[in-house]
Amino acid sequence: MEKILSLFIVGLFLVGCSEKDSKKTGWERDNLKGKVKSITETIYKAVEKSGKVQKGSLSKKYSYKYDNNGNKIEYASYNSNGSLSAKHIYKYDNNGNKIEETSYNSNGSLKSKLTYRYDYNNGNEIEQTWYYLDATLKGKDTYKYDDKGNNIEKSRYNSDGSLTCKIIYKYNGIGNKTEEDRYYSGGSKNYKLFYKYDNNGNKIESANYLSNGSLLYKLNYMYDINGNKIQEAEYNSDSSLVCITTNEEYDSKGNWTKEIRFETKNKAWKIPPRIIERKIEYYN
Repeated sequence: MEKILSLFIVGLFLVGCSEKDSKKTGWERDNLKGKVKSITETIYKAVEKSGKVQKGSLSKKYSYKYDNNGNKIEYASYNSNGSLSAKHIYKYDNNGNKIEETSYNSNGSLKSKLTYRYDYNNGNEIEQTWYYLDATLKGKDTYKYDDKGNNIEKSRYNSDGSLTCKIIYKYNGIGNKTEEDRYYSGGSKNYKLFYKYDNNGNKIESANYLSNGSLLYKLNYMYDINGNKIQEAEYNSDSSLVCITTNEEYDSKGNWTKEIRFETKNKAWKIPPRIIERKIEYYN
């Protein structure tokens, strides 16, 4: 389980500006509907009372803020006692590109600061570089596109110019990403991901394979008639079920407000380890 989660985190880190994400707003990247102003996300430990699963003690809390253009401008995490754990502030240029990211410690002191610079060709982002607080180079991403504007290649470099990883993307006829080939420097960890979609364009399956063709894990998704994702199931390489995440409630805009994560062990249901509730504020 730990191995699967670690690989999943790596995948999230690398996806970055794949597809056409560089042209999406924060609302779109975070799968939000409507003009969201802020989100408060509270995670509770789940307990069983009188045969029912209920909220237990508060575990963590997160807050997200967006400007009127849909850019995420602040992210903060809080401990179970309500004290601040960390905060991140984001700044953008007039085109919606992130140009600065400042991180703060729990006491409000500056932790780190990154600045971003961009280079474009025919409206597509072809290079992104970022710098430390002292203006020294931290790293660089480069992008290549097909004639439809789909990002077909992403390469990440260290500050010394050495290649860290390369990702090759493939798409179907309507622009949905169907395959990713991920290559890491040294060749020790190469992966291939496949995606499947229903007739409405909703992603219904993600499968991650090693370079030798062996399955690492698979995710299946289910949607309601309105296109809202209501369930996500994760499976091990042997097809055994690891966990199911269900979106129980949605608001009038179509954003989920309650999520429950169930885990399995020896094919027997356990008490879900967490219940997540979101309070969403919108611009008028």
